[in-house]
Amino acid sequence: MNLSVSYPNTVCLGQNSRIHWKAKADATRKAKTEAHRAVLSQLTPLQRAALKQAKQVRISYQWHAKPTGTIVDDDNMIGLMKSTRDGIAQAIGIDDKVFKTVGAECIGRCAGGSVLIILEAVL
Repeated sequence: MNLSVSYPNTVCLGQNSRIHWKAKADATRKAKTEAHRAVLSQLTPLQRAALKQAKQVRISYQWHAKPTGTIVDDDNMIGLMKSTRDGIAQAIGIDDKVFKTVGAECIGRCAGGSVLIILEAVL
């Protein structure tokens, strides 16, 4: 099962960011909301039910970086996607502790950047 979301805000959501708490809270809320909407619009009710019943959900990320700037490495991308994972878990109705990250890779660049999230239910 695949979800597509926009590239995360690296300034606000990075693990080492030193910004005002309000800016970070706004970016977190935006990422969670976008992920929640992506689950509801891109996954069928049957797919959501399968994920809800799974004992573990394997999650991996493939991203297109923005055309300019540095490319985020895999461990930083996993950290940037924390709020997105929370939004996915909330939309499915599960605890995010069932997620197991199995991969993260940059596959190129595109305008605006994007992230493909691949979910696999393990029964």
